Amino acid sequence: MDILKPSQPRCLTSKHDRLKLFQFFGGRCALCNRALDHTFEADHIVPWCKKPETNVHKMQALCRSCNRSKGGR
Repeated sequence: MDILKPSQPRCLTSKHDRLKLFQFFGGRCALCNRALDHTFEADHIVPWCKKPETNVHKMQALCRSCNRSKGGR
């Protein structure tokens, strides 16, 4: 049985795209407004499990706790 793989990776791995996302949100978490460091998480606004697409223009910069509490909602 072949397992279908999505055409795009789940994670935003490009350093350039991660930097742009960080800068766009002013180095702050989009949900709680806490200052972010290099460990911020690039979050899919529409959960990846619902729409497997990784596009920096449809993502937000979140701190780890906000991203983990959001989950697939």
